[in-house]
Amino acid sequence: ANTTMASAAGVIINFASILIGLVGIVMLIWNFIKRSKGDQSSNDALASWGFGLLFAALGLQVVRFIFFGI
Repeated sequence: ANTTMASAAGVIINFASILIGLVGIVMLIWNFIKRSKGDQSSNDALASWGFGLLFAALGLQVVRFIFFGI
């Protein structure tokens, strides 16, 4: 049961990583395009999404390492 639980959690974490990555990449591209058009407020949004994506990815890896030892 423990192996099955760890395996299912690994799949969920992988799915969450893929989903966060896709949404983050789309939003980074969108904000970069807005920045290229001269929208100055997009600099803050670009930094927010970039750091948010980084922290989410690191957070998922920390959870994976601490709880599952993967």
